[in-house]
Amino acid sequence: MHRETLTAVADYPLERFEEERVHEQFDFRRKIAAILFGITDHEIHHRPQLMTYLRILGTPMPEFITRR
Repeated sequence: MHRETLTAVADYPLERFEEERVHEQFDFRRKIAAILFGITDHEIHHRPQLMTYLRILGTPMPEFITRR
């Protein structure tokens, strides 16, 4: 999902990040840039959480995460 998001964002023209998305039923108004930052923050929060559970289970960290 992360790679798909990066690919989609790379193809977005810069001016589109200023567009606002509105959902009246949920009283939601956000610029695309703010939504993208929210997705990134959410991923940053959960990645270490998942790594902690993997360590508890004795599973080594995936190679793409290990420090070199």
